[in-house]
Amino acid sequence: PASIPGLRFHQRGHGAPHAAGHARGRNPDRGSLPRYFNEYEGRITTLDDFLSSFEKTTGRDLSWFFAQWYQRPGWPKLGLTWQRVVPPAAKQGVPVRLRVEQKQPAEPFCLDQVPIVIVYPDGSRETLRIDIPSQAASTHFVTAREASREILLDPDGWVLKQVVP
Repeated sequence: PASIPGLRFHQRGHGAPHAAGHARGRNPDRGSLPRYFNEYEGRITTLDDFLSSFEKTTGRDLSWFFAQWYQRPGWPKLGLTWQRVVPPAAKQGVPVRLRVEQKQPAEPFCLDQVPIVIVYPDGSRETLRIDIPSQAASTHFVTAREASREILLDPDGWVLKQVVP
């Protein structure tokens, strides 16, 4: 059943359009789905129709994105480790180094605007976003407002992925 193209589409269907809005554009695009539904209402469509509608609305080439999310099997399995960098001399925040590893057996995914949540000792949270390149491992630097208790990789599930140790 996994080889049926429509089934793969439906397994990923709800998350991929949201991610497409962020893909390389840095801003979610809320017009793509309404445009698609208005343009193709009541008709049988293909993945190319879906892609065309998103590209018209965003003005961007999203073929790489659709190939990644709709035409290949699997999804990212991401591991996150982090450490504070040398303590700052001034109170301008705390630099943190993040290392993201893609641990899935398939080739790495390109993931844009992935939420990183910094949890502070008082329980408050701050959400930052990072772009994860199509590499087995990547390093990112962020600045927390103070020493953090924990850093979480997309705890609210905006990106289709599995977080692994």
